[in-house]
Amino acid sequence: MAGSTVKRKRHIRSYAGFTTGAAKYTIVPLTENAEKFSHDRCVKVAYDTGALANSIHSDVRGLTGAVKSGGPGAKHANLVEYGTIYQKARSFMRYGIRKAKGELKKVWKDGLKRAEREQRV
Repeated sequence: MAGSTVKRKRHIRSYAGFTTGAAKYTIVPLTENAEKFSHDRCVKVAYDTGALANSIHSDVRGLTGAVKSGGPGAKHANLVEYGTIYQKARSFMRYGIRKAKGELKKVWKDGLKRAEREQRV
């Protein structure tokens, strides 16, 4: 009885390590893709001085990724993204995130394969 409990705990620990590894190999590429797609779109729809495009950056902490824009030189990010009463919205952040979501299956598969290879070693 005690042997099967130990074996079960090992399997649970192994599975937890596998899923954490897969998430790690998925979140970073997805966040970087969203940043790249948002930057490329921003250059197309709202490139004047380049401050807004250069303000786009990603931040990954643990298993959470975020893509951000704006800052001291580009306080107009939300005005470009959502528009004003005088100017239509020129979405660049939502576009980048939507496009990164489109690649989710591929990135997730690659992350699972990489975590599986790492688990075998």
